[in-house]
Amino acid sequence: MNKRTQLTIVVLAGLLAASGCATPQERTVQSQNERNWLDAAPEAISAARPVDEPRILPQTHFAAARLFEQQGQIEKAIVQYQRAYS
Repeated sequence: MNKRTQLTIVVLAGLLAASGCATPQERTVQSQNERNWLDAAPEAISAARPVDEPRILPQTHFAAARLFEQQGQIEKAIVQYQRAYS
């Protein structure tokens, strides 16, 4: 076995060992939107800080407008076009 293969095995073993060390009670919750809150302790959930809503990009509003327009929902399309260009 060459040195590169040995190094790869050592690194992979270290990563596997480090990733499996946390128990559900030891996990922290950084925000209330994270998926790991189901396994977290109740005090970690109550201490989590709320996060801001993500900003919707103009391209998303434009795509929604095109979809509404294709569906014949012109009023909704207009609102989305206005949001895309504001």
